[in-house]
Amino acid sequence: MLRLTAVFFIWMASTAHALDDGDADYDGELHEAYVSAWNEADHRQRGLLAKAQRGWNEYRAANCELLGAECHALMAQERTAELRTLVDKYERSYYSSAHADRGQDPLRRNQR
Repeated sequence: MLRLTAVFFIWMASTAHALDDGDADYDGELHEAYVSAWNEADHRQRGLLAKAQRGWNEYRAANCELLGAECHALMAQERTAELRTLVDKYERSYYSSAHADRGQDPLRRNQR
């Protein structure tokens, strides 16, 4: 829990300078997606996720300096989608392996 708190504060500090008031909603969604991905990740994946997020924050800051303030919201939306895709991937791999042991496929059950 302490590690999650530390990552949260580092992430918030690194993105706070890049935001303006108009992008607050997109940044909130981005944060929720990041926390969801963090909660679903294992130890190794969490390290990679934190490293990727730091790199993305630096990229966004430089990219938006070139393109202007409007790009903050767009990039936040794109990154939110990426993080949500990670959560779906983590959940599919967890449920797929859990159901495979019992001979069940949770995706097929929804297709009936």
